[in-house]
Amino acid sequence: MNDSSNSTSAPPSSLYYYKDKPLQHFVFNQYTKEEKLEITLQIERDFEASMITVEQLTWIIEEKKYGGFTAGRCLDKLLDKKVIKKNPITGDERRFSNPSGKPKGPFNF
Repeated sequence: MNDSSNSTSAPPSSLYYYKDKPLQHFVFNQYTKEEKLEITLQIERDFEASMITVEQLTWIIEEKKYGGFTAGRCLDKLLDKKVIKKNPITGDERRFSNPSGKPKGPFNF
């Protein structure tokens, strides 16, 4: 059985599940629009309730799973609140929303 949604490189505790299965790839998935919205909201709710770990957020991004943008936003919030000191993906203080770290000017949207 060849299941591309499973990742053998990550321990089971760092996987993130939707409907009792690990998340699928962000491009090659069979999620409906409703399920995609539900996954995004589930990640945000789990983050607000402290039910998702930094390892799970990192796994979503590194393995290119659906919800990577939302996971990046959650990691940015953790960096802003100084819960984590360094970005677990890059190993420095860069954020996903503003990788250069430069403040936005009046003409930058």
